[in-house]
Amino acid sequence: LLQAAGLHPDVRGYIGTEYVGNSDRIAYGGRRTIEKYRTMREKIVPPEKYTEQFLYVDIVTFVGLMFHKSIVEKTGCPDDSLFIYYDDTDYCIRARKHTRIIQVTDARIIHRENFEQDVIENGKKEWRRYYLYRNELVIKKRYIPSFGVRYAWIGKRCLLKIIQVLREDENKARVLWLILRATFDVLCNRLGKAEYLNYD
Repeated sequence: LLQAAGLHPDVRGYIGTEYVGNSDRIAYGGRRTIEKYRTMREKIVPPEKYTEQFLYVDIVTFVGLMFHKSIVEKTGCPDDSLFIYYDDTDYCIRARKHTRIIQVTDARIIHRENFEQDVIENGKKEWRRYYLYRNELVIKKRYIPSFGVRYAWIGKRCLLKIIQVLREDENKARVLWLILRATFDVLCNRLGKAEYLNYD
């Protein structure tokens, strides 16, 4: 990453390729570009792009991310009101106002072996589902430029989530309440850690 910084003095953000444990399996989901700013639609960087030495990306995870201190001074700290999820997305969007971010494909970042399984298992927990959904809405509300598009997107996402719950979830009443509460919290700017969730 430091070598890349020397080769690209106009760039102040760098990240490597994330591998699952000590395997050769790449975790592709954490490297994304903003495909459509009107709706802040993201696109995962496809595997074939990893043949290039350097890629420009817009949104990455905090795992192995490096910014020059001048960017941190301009961007500030991560938003701790985004509990657990999307704090890295928010930070990258803010930092991108000051620098591009380079994916250095030869830089190898080793993530722990079981993190993908943990993501799947943790995604079933009530509190993690709440924050994953709520903080996604927060990002759209903050960064979709058009007022109308912003709230239409939130309404559509809420409706699709409700339909999904009605089709798939066993404890429908509780999950529906959480979705509606999360949506209401976002619309009312009530962020941070919610005290009414089950944290078991």
